[in-house]
Amino acid sequence: VYVVKKIRRVVCGEFQRKQTLNEVFAMSALKAFGKVPESICRYITSWIEDNQLYIQLEHCSLGSLSSQLKRERKFSEEEALGVLLQISRALALLHDK
Repeated sequence: VYVVKKIRRVVCGEFQRKQTLNEVFAMSALKAFGKVPESICRYITSWIEDNQLYIQLEHCSLGSLSSQLKRERKFSEEEALGVLLQISRALALLHDK
């Protein structure tokens, strides 16, 4: 099951296009490097249509980190540590490659 994330920011002009594609580059780099931390949705593909960016991702049953925070209002220390650990692993993977 997949989802499509729509970036509402209009993509016009070369500088803005490059700036908007940064998220795509990071996700596609993680995919290319192999194992992606479990809390990060896997990137499938992306495209620009009508000056808007669309990113196809695997469906994450728990939703985004932002939606989890809105639902839970706060994380326990253990949950926060787990999130930070997985983010750190993803950043380390990008940095090492």
